[in-house]
Amino acid sequence: MIEIFKNIIESSVERLLSTQSNILDSTYFTTMTEWNFAHHLSNEIHKYLFWLDNDIEVVKLNYSNKRPDAIFHRRKNNCLNTLVIEIKVRETIDQYDLRKIQDGWMNPPLKYQYGSCLSISDSGLLVGKLFSQTSNLDICHGRIQLNLPTDADREHFLSQLGEYDADDRCNELQSIVEEQMVHLYS
Repeated sequence: MIEIFKNIIESSVERLLSTQSNILDSTYFTTMTEWNFAHHLSNEIHKYLFWLDNDIEVVKLNYSNKRPDAIFHRRKNNCLNTLVIEIKVRETIDQYDLRKIQDGWMNPPLKYQYGSCLSISDSGLLVGKLFSQTSNLDICHGRIQLNLPTDADREHFLSQLGEYDADDRCNELQSIVEEQMVHLYS
């Protein structure tokens, strides 16, 4: 599964940079920020993770007001806390960024399944890490381009989830999501 998420992130960056080729250009008046890049990149990732909600810079009030750059989850429960992303624009990723995601977001009570730290340069060069509790992979864009799911794919996927907001079905729901993702993106 981690390879599928890696392909989704890389494809989303590639899609963003090809559809908005000037997104990283600075002018006398404006420059790209992490928040703005996170917004645009999350919109691209959401095309692949369409069954999840995505939020930017959301503040977790009961969790020391921690605020990741982007999260993909189902609101109101922790069952499908799937991906949390920290983004750096024109900065390198350091161990603090990796630990912040791993320790703060992938452990109880939130238990996000995957975390990623990404750094994008002015030239569009992406480097980063994607990790789960058991493994990690390097990320860079330009190596793969996943097809977006069709409307029929999306409809079938959502029909398999059924009523999926109940925490008591968490393991079952995670298995359904994994099976459907393998079907769509492998």
